[in-house]
Amino acid sequence: MSNSEIRQALGSAKIELLEDYPTDPRGHSALFLGFTLLGEPLHAVIGLASETMLFVTVYRPYPAKWYDWRVRRK
Repeated sequence: MSNSEIRQALGSAKIELLEDYPTDPRGHSALFLGFTLLGEPLHAVIGLASETMLFVTVYRPYPAKWYDWRVRRK
């Protein structure tokens, strides 16, 4: 994925908070969902412990692991 796709997906007002990790050993973080201009989903774990946005990881979610990109399959 490109930096442009990441900006499209995570810079949108439509970004969704999926999971909150307040006790993450690295500091408070959360999993977010966003979509590129082509409608492709991206997940990002973002550190929330400071004023600077820290991307822990950004990835394309696997359909077999997610319902509607929002809920983990068991």
